[in-house]
Amino acid sequence: MWFKNVQLFQFQEPFRLNAEQLEEKLSENRLQHCGRTQLSSYGWVSPFGDEGSPLVHACENRLLFMAAKEEKILPAAVVNEALQAKVAELEASGQGELSKRQKRDLREEIQFTMLAQAFIRTRRTAAYIDPKLGLLIIDSSSRPRAEELTVLLRKSLGSLKIQALKTALDPKQVMSEWVLKQQYPDEIEMADSCEMLAAEKDKGIIKCQKQDLSAKEVANHLQSGKHISRLALRWASKLACVFHEDLSIKGIKFLDVIKERLEEIEAETRAERIDADFALMSAEFSVLINDMMSMFGGLVKEEAA
Repeated sequence: MWFKNVQLFQFQEPFRLNAEQLEEKLSENRLQHCGRTQLSSYGWVSPFGDEGSPLVHACENRLLFMAAKEEKILPAAVVNEALQAKVAELEASGQGELSKRQKRDLREEIQFTMLAQAFIRTRRTAAYIDPKLGLLIIDSSSRPRAEELTVLLRKSLGSLKIQALKTALDPKQVMSEWVLKQQYPDEIEMADSCEMLAAEKDKGIIKCQKQDLSAKEVANHLQSGKHISRLALRWASKLACVFHEDLSIKGIKFLDVIKERLEEIEAETRAERIDADFALMSAEFSVLINDMMSMFGGLVKEEAA
């Protein structure tokens, strides 16, 4: 249960549900497995991996839960091949050239038949609510996939007043200043990779991988009007990650000091291991996110609609 990427959403008002109350809300939208003719299905599953376990797990008031999406794998190329074969067969039988509408109806028939035999792919997305931070934290590198989870959560709760994170200072300007002046916050030990964008997006992207960011050419790019959109760094000897200008954190890798602490925790069952992982990870994320928010001037709250 180690998140590799996090998308962050800020609650516009305090989140007051406990684990039991959230469990009750989510249970109304449990994942219903794809039927024979369904293309996809989306709902809540247990983070422990079996249908009999709770949908919500609480640790230090943080609430862990998980969504899953089942999708039928039906490649367009396979459908097109079957359609072309069927059209050729019908036209060769003397029916003449089929109209666009007939081909469309025939495609739908083929898809309907194939759906019953299609393989199913399942994609899971974990998330947790940290009421103390006032944040919803989703394990996803994709913003649209994270927002898909928020839509389901809103449906389950009836109302979900959240906003994308907004800080008092512009992250891209702050990160650009760090690199240009080579003055980093105390928590950042090292930054050796970045991505720079021009104000005009059509002027390209500069990527520096495992390089000395104090080099003159990096400063020249920043002084010419480019800004840091992504910055890879090591934080507090505990993890490596990439800060993004939209305040997402990606490419998270926990370092040896965390791995060693995890090895000291005795966990006999899979459930105990997930609990230990989540407890340690979410505690470190709490400090990391607090540090990041402080670096960027603190959160700015919008009025709830």
